[in-house]
Amino acid sequence: MYTVTIKGAAHSFSAAHFIVNHVKCSRLHGHNFHVEIDASGPLNEDNFVIDFMKIKEKLKEVIKPLDHHLLLPGNAPDVSIQQEGNSVTIEFSGKKYVFPQQDVVVLDLPAITSELLAKYVHERLQESFENMDIIVRIGETSTSEATYSG
Repeated sequence: MYTVTIKGAAHSFSAAHFIVNHVKCSRLHGHNFHVEIDASGPLNEDNFVIDFMKIKEKLKEVIKPLDHHLLLPGNAPDVSIQQEGNSVTIEFSGKKYVFPQQDVVVLDLPAITSELLAKYVHERLQESFENMDIIVRIGETSTSEATYSG
């Protein structure tokens, strides 16, 4: 089995989030998330595991909508998200925020963690590359990353 790896600054996004019930991370904050992909499989008729350009394009398609947005957990039991007109109101742990709708992305996740973001990216890549084993790593810093492999 062969493996190709996609990584580098071109495959990153900046986003804000919070983690409910966490001492420090329950405060609104942001990261420059970096994404790395390993795709494994047999060689195709062109002697590629996959054309680098194809997987890079798909990765950009997945992460571009997240870039420079506030990411919200649409399935968090302790978070209320109300969309009215052009505003999104978020309430949790006695806090209330109101943001322009264009600055917010609500994801179908119970929390916005690196682990769940790695799974989110993985699922979207796996839809396009069904015959490959894909591993996604998402890091919040150069020393902290989460991995999801399905």
